[in-house]
Amino acid sequence: MLQFLCLFGPACVSMLVFLKGDDQKRSLFQLTMLYGAFAMVDTAFGLTITALFGKADYTCLQGNLNDTYISLKSMLVFIVVAAIAGFAGKALDAYVEFGFKVKREKSEDEKEN
Repeated sequence: MLQFLCLFGPACVSMLVFLKGDDQKRSLFQLTMLYGAFAMVDTAFGLTITALFGKADYTCLQGNLNDTYISLKSMLVFIVVAAIAGFAGKALDAYVEFGFKVKREKSEDEKEN
């Protein structure tokens, strides 16, 4: 059960922070994509922080979460990272807009018509 919480909990925290106060309806596909993005971001930053500042907690870094102390310690780091990622995602969503425009050149046949 602890492994389940360590793996899936932080991304849920990120989504709760990100979606708090958001009245926009999202489809199941959008929620799944958002969850996947937060899971990747939380895991990448959480493992990086754990590796840089941890004292040889190799059990956490190798994916073996059987030690309760190391699991709870890493989960605390991941939850803090998840909350920060949720706020950062909300700020990016509010102030940054990404878009692109595809322009296709007309072929010879289209130019003649």
